Amino acid sequence: MPVQWKHIMISYNWKDSKKLAHKISDMLCDAGYNVWIDKGQMKGDIYEKMAQGVENAHVILMFTSSNYEKSENCKSEATYARDKKKKIIPIRVQDGYEPRGNIGLLTAGLFYHDFSQGIFDDNFDKLLKEIGSIDGIEVTRKTEIKNTSADHSNEILVIGGLFCEKSVVKYNIRTKQWIDMPNTIIVRRSPSAVKYNQQILLMGGWDGVTAFNSVDVLLNLKDKTSKWESDLPSMGKKRQSLASALLNGNVYCTGGWNGKRLSSCECYNPRARRWFAVSNMNQTRSEHALVSARGLLFALGGWDDNANATNTAECYSACIEKWQYIPPMNTCRTQLTAVVLNDEIYVIGGFGLSSVEKYNLDKQTWTDIPAMKEKRCGASACVVNGLIWVFGGAFAKTIEVYDPVVNSWQVESKMDKKRWFPCVLAV
Repeated sequence: MPVQWKHIMISYNWKDSKKLAHKISDMLCDAGYNVWIDKGQMKGDIYEKMAQGVENAHVILMFTSSNYEKSENCKSEATYARDKKKKIIPIRVQDGYEPRGNIGLLTAGLFYHDFSQGIFDDNFDKLLKEIGSIDGIEVTRKTEIKNTSADHSNEILVIGGLFCEKSVVKYNIRTKQWIDMPNTIIVRRSPSAVKYNQQILLMGGWDGVTAFNSVDVLLNLKDKTSKWESDLPSMGKKRQSLASALLNGNVYCTGGWNGKRLSSCECYNPRARRWFAVSNMNQTRSEHALVSARGLLFALGGWDDNANATNTAECYSACIEKWQYIPPMNTCRTQLTAVVLNDEIYVIGGFGLSSVEKYNLDKQTWTDIPAMKEKRCGASACVVNGLIWVFGGAFAKTIEVYDPVVNSWQVESKMDKKRWFPCVLAV
């Protein structure tokens, strides 16, 4: 496993370090790192989970205090980290605290990052610099990265789609007007796209003959003169009918087709400007959906290796670098789309389908909800202002909107033109 994709483990005591540990965890994720931290969600064998956290860690941040010294769980993590010869970076969270006993031995001679005085920004930048020096990559704080899965925007970006592959438009949900944007550089059928800060990354696809591994980027959504450029590194594999999602500030691409159906996955770190292979999914998937929720990726449906629509679903943890199956959907779906709304995963439509179902992350159950007005395969969706907006699909001529409060769909307006397999993003 490349060192950049092992995680940073945060070992801390809830009594005095919870707020600080969670803040540093979130900001490390924003800086593009994978972070393992117990936020009270560990179930099953807690000691086994703690052991996995240590074993798969590249660096362990130890939030030391007198309460940390007294905690049996914290001492177990620290001792196991020493036994596994892990790199430890101590964090002082208690003013005047000097480590003693086992913790004192473990941290003897190490530089302490002192957060006990309430000076956060300078200390966090120094911490980032030390972590980056271990990887040989200069990493700076990026506080503007946001999860846009439920963006409070008035505009939705619609990219390409069969019948209009290079066309890019914005749809204003208040005025119901379509605004032309710069066309893509080349024809890309069945690509995938993510929004990263104010940039759009457009990946893979094909031209009707050849699949691509290239990546184009629209540099600045706010700049009307901004155009698509092709200066980003290419993926390791050519992929059409792939799926992508943003997790912890990194871009993940899964599955697809390049003459055969793929189970392989890749991750792009925008700070390092490099793609890395990550663990394969448990099965091949193309024309599937991918979403991120609760620090995990969820791959849903698609065509399997026998060219059958599947109802299987699996989730990926960057912390343990592993895909695991979750309960299957109620319906086999390929050419579907999916979004996350109110901490639930919605899978929408698919080949020959208007049906919709949602997955409750706590109960781990699928529930059917009202179907759309039209059957939609190859549609795309996003969440804006607490509503699900679905665009396009084969022969579909309308935009449909789902309101979870009233649990119903309504037709919003007509599409600007037919679009099959467009990319749709809240901007």
